[in-house]
Amino acid sequence: MGKGEDRVRHDPVTQEDLERYAEAEWQLTQMQAPLLLRSDQPHERLYIAALDGTGNSIYKDAPENWSAVGKIYKQIDDTKPAGIATGYVEGIGTQDGWLANRWDGLTGHTFGQRVETAYFQFCKQAKAWIEEDPSAQIRVAGLGFSRGAELAAALSRVIHERGIMDPDTATLQKTPDGLVTRAEYTRQLAPPGQTLQALVLLDPVATNITEHDRRIPPSVVGAIALMSEDRRDAFKGNRLIPEGMTEGGRFLSLTLPGAHSDLGNSYARDGLGVLSANLAVDYLNSLGERDFLTKQAVPQDPARYVIHRSEEHMPLYSTRGFRDGARDFIAQPGPSGACRVEAQPDCTRKSPVDPALDAQVERRPVRIQPVAGPPRLRPAEPEDPIEAMFMRMTDAALRRDVDGMLRVGREYAQSPEGQAWLQQGRAYNLEQQAAREREIAEALNRQQQAETPRGPVMRM
Repeated sequence: MGKGEDRVRHDPVTQEDLERYAEAEWQLTQMQAPLLLRSDQPHERLYIAALDGTGNSIYKDAPENWSAVGKIYKQIDDTKPAGIATGYVEGIGTQDGWLANRWDGLTGHTFGQRVETAYFQFCKQAKAWIEEDPSAQIRVAGLGFSRGAELAAALSRVIHERGIMDPDTATLQKTPDGLVTRAEYTRQLAPPGQTLQALVLLDPVATNITEHDRRIPPSVVGAIALMSEDRRDAFKGNRLIPEGMTEGGRFLSLTLPGAHSDLGNSYARDGLGVLSANLAVDYLNSLGERDFLTKQAVPQDPARYVIHRSEEHMPLYSTRGFRDGARDFIAQPGPSGACRVEAQPDCTRKSPVDPALDAQVERRPVRIQPVAGPPRLRPAEPEDPIEAMFMRMTDAALRRDVDGMLRVGREYAQSPEGQAWLQQGRAYNLEQQAAREREIAEALNRQQQAETPRGPVMRM
């Protein structure tokens, strides 16, 4: 329960929690992943667009605190697999200036700039591939965590609507940090709606960026989304794809135990983060015929398997929406202005895959790269019931849940410890009452003695 290196308290993971991750791995094998990079098709190329989460940066964070997105990007960038390239954009709120990054972290105002930056990076790589091989067939896999997952979805929409533009014809405006604020292209390299895409979305969160278009387009032919059970009101989940398996095994969205950054794999106690990141690696590997990523070694120390109390990171975080024990979700990937128009049927649900593009895709089950599994967790020692009640009372107070506080209070009053405490209170009250009555009696006695008349004194 201590805070340790992650600066917030945590609760131990149960064996049932780990079994949900094992079930997620099995469900992954039931998918039909699009095969975007085949060994007998020398013209195919796969671009991995890595978009990090809020406050996450491989340039500013220690490697042990890199998110799954940063770790996967770095591995591809280091190994440079044949036919595969990658680009990386830091998360929202990673500017150098304290005020700038705090303001961006709160408002997400650089969202559009980061999408444009990622798109320009992609176009540069696409142009290089086309110059190398004019018959190049370019495919894209977006990878994102947190608001970076929303960035990945928005990027897929931009690629669908624009196609691939020639970066050499671009007129750009940039921030001092290098983000593209404005881009005008005059020449097209590939038409809109024809680039095959896939997505890996790690706990997408749309805090203050809902006016950007994050609707997953018909050119996305497969995707997975892994959703956390974070308690914070400011981190409502966003179902960019429907829960469960949909569209004939092409899409899968699962909710897994853990806080937001547990699934994002950026805590030091990283057991759940490694399991989550490895699910993403298995899906990405399955986009090609050969593995191009190596999964992380699964921790064998049970102490690394915890669920962090993420609401303790900042005093302003509230958890009122978690009073029922379930995370709240939103379901509007399209901007409000567009979604007021009834002719936008994909505002609350993703578009079906384009049948013409789907016909081009060979599909295979997701393959699981073998690694040692997590340790078998022993049942937790029974916790002290009074300490547990105190923690529940504290949590209810932090959520300003008056009814919850009253429920815990009544439960304590009915427990043996509560009854003993009440009996002690009654005994103390009786003792105090008896002492008070004695004081009153003594005071009355003194008063009566003072008022009793005395006879004359005889003098001799």
